[in-house]
Amino acid sequence: MIGRLVLRHLALRPVRSAVFVGAYAAGVSVMLALLSIGEVMVEQARDEEWVGGGDVTVLPQGVDLETLRMGGAIFFGIEQSRFVAREVIAGPRLASQVEAVAPWIDDRAIYIRPNASGGEGEAGEAGAALLTVRASAQIPTAARALEAEPDLLSGAWEDSEADRRWLRPSPAQLYSEIDRFHLPPAGARGDSTWAEWHYFNLLWPEQESWLYVTYMIAGDVRGERWGGQMLARYRSPDGRDLVFADTLGPERITFSETSPELRLGPNSVRLRADPLLYEVLARIPPIDGDAAAPLEVDLVITPEPHRLFPPAELAASDSLLSGYVVAALRARATGSVCVGERCIAADGAIAYHDHNWGTWGGVVWDWGIAHAGDLDVLYGGVHGSAAEAARRRGIPFLVYVVDSLGVAAVLGLDELVYSGARPVEIGGQRVDVPETLSWTAARGPDSLSALIRIERSSLTKLSVSGEGELYFAQMYGTLSLAGVIGGRSVNVSGPGFFETYLR
Repeated sequence: MIGRLVLRHLALRPVRSAVFVGAYAAGVSVMLALLSIGEVMVEQARDEEWVGGGDVTVLPQGVDLETLRMGGAIFFGIEQSRFVAREVIAGPRLASQVEAVAPWIDDRAIYIRPNASGGEGEAGEAGAALLTVRASAQIPTAARALEAEPDLLSGAWEDSEADRRWLRPSPAQLYSEIDRFHLPPAGARGDSTWAEWHYFNLLWPEQESWLYVTYMIAGDVRGERWGGQMLARYRSPDGRDLVFADTLGPERITFSETSPELRLGPNSVRLRADPLLYEVLARIPPIDGDAAAPLEVDLVITPEPHRLFPPAELAASDSLLSGYVVAALRARATGSVCVGERCIAADGAIAYHDHNWGTWGGVVWDWGIAHAGDLDVLYGGVHGSAAEAARRRGIPFLVYVVDSLGVAAVLGLDELVYSGARPVEIGGQRVDVPETLSWTAARGPDSLSALIRIERSSLTKLSVSGEGELYFAQMYGTLSLAGVIGGRSVNVSGPGFFETYLR
């Protein structure tokens, strides 16, 4: 009966029937195509070799999922990818949740100019055409651990030394990589404000004693107009604040672009392996009137694992390049610190070590490091001028928190609030040093509030062209920290060092 009705309708309305049949066929075809595409997308989403595939995908902040689905993630990179892979994803904090980490570059465009002369090691002709090549790269053992290795047609596919150093460096290789010295980049060559230095501090809380010591090279290190300086400030157990300094010419300086090794006359920093440690030696004459004998430092400093801040560079303008790495947010020191016959043992003293490089003409900063319970708290921000620093608002400050498992939180804050005034006399002038500093930092569900009570301070008078007198304040105090990080409550306090600039 239905068949008869269909035939009668086709006979009476052939054009309309043909349109209906065609539309129905087109609809079915579109549905089949969509189902096929959907099936392919599901398969791709499950394939870890595709961008965005796998169980977990790490993306730069600000890249949305729609960009990922469209394949746009292939045009982005991950800042600090080595640090993220080694210390965050493959670090001890996620050890129970992460089985393997396998970074790779997928289908990247590179350009090759053929060697037209054919001679081994000779450059190709300037007019030779460029070849566009698609290249991918993986770390073999890491890819196998994820069962994502490519099909091997011939030969061997094993980790190279560079592969091992990228993902699994030895402690000595890691610290050599992050704590090495640098040559000025092209934009800073000949800049007299270029400087680079090792900085160490030690703290003996029970004796209210501490030491800052800086090993610095500065100037045009590619040319002839450069040199080095040793600086130290020591608060001895008897309550004296002593200052030491020495200047050395380039003929007495050696430094390494592949390690932390540095020698300035009788002063040196050396990295030792197995076990990893720094040997720190110094003999620095006093500044007249501060002490009758030189400062002699003979220390072994052992960084605690996973307590580091990776190398980072801020290039805010052509005239401001600031590089910074903290190789030891917390370390233990053994050895001695002496002024003449008066020595203090450093057995188990709390130590800290960072490394700075860049152009520093007129550059100022706010910075602090505190050891509060099991947490080490680092905050800081670099300003392009003293006037900018005086506002202390709208400057992006970083708060970085680590514990024994590595990075615990990375937060942002917009304002440091200095309060109170304690008068300090320097060079016959009175300068008001703040009594407290507070800030609140947050990111996502994590938030911390800090109150720092300044207990001691040392001032250095500076002259800034066109901006009047400025004072560099190095302060010691106690940080009290409260809030929530990683879903756990925090309420700890501990000693620390803090720096700022005052008018």
